[in-house]
Amino acid sequence: MKVSDPVVKVSVSSMVQLSNDNFDANDIIEMELDILQTLSWNIHPPTPITFIHYIFRLHPEWENHSHQLKSILIRRSKIFVEISTCSYHLIEEKPSIIAFASILIALDETKLTNTSPIASSAEHEQFLQNVYNITLIHHNSEDLRRVKFVLTSIFQISQKQKIKMMKSTSFSYTSEKINNQEVPVSPTSVYQVHQQYFGRRIGNIGTMKKPMTDTNDVSGYISSTSGEEE
Repeated sequence: MKVSDPVVKVSVSSMVQLSNDNFDANDIIEMELDILQTLSWNIHPPTPITFIHYIFRLHPEWENHSHQLKSILIRRSKIFVEISTCSYHLIEEKPSIIAFASILIALDETKLTNTSPIASSAEHEQFLQNVYNITLIHHNSEDLRRVKFVLTSIFQISQKQKIKMMKSTSFSYTSEKINNQEVPVSPTSVYQVHQQYFGRRIGNIGTMKKPMTDTNDVSGYISSTSGEEE
């Protein structure tokens, strides 16, 4: 049952009609309340994707920026939300923290490339303050920095492996000899490739408790783990 995101509202009268009038409105309402109480209202909560849209609205100049810029920032933020599913240890994190961490990473990216007027100092500080006032999530909290560290590390490792894949066909293919000639053979499964190139590293990152303070921390950690499987 969804309690957020745009949904098609179904009226009680429509549900009565769908039941061929076997139940009246009171029956529908009583059963719905009975289900909710049985579940202790532990129904599907808002997802990080939902929070991305809500949090961006707290930016003081969000509505004044171009549609293209807003689309880029939302798309980049969603990428890091998707990356969060690669770490088991982020499962217990609040969706709002994962969303805010993803947004901050996306904003940091646009700062580095100088493509985002949305990242001006005054606007950014006001944005951080607005988020804290509404959500009580501080941009420098330990939980938020840890999530940023995990997401950034996984992303950088995946980019590193992508470069390896482009440089070497051995990522995509093994080979066997047929009639004394090397013939490329596809892996038996995606899982085989994933385990070979991403196996321990993502698991190790998920257990890291050290918060990310700057990009040197991320680079240093990746350097320290890159020799494990090479």
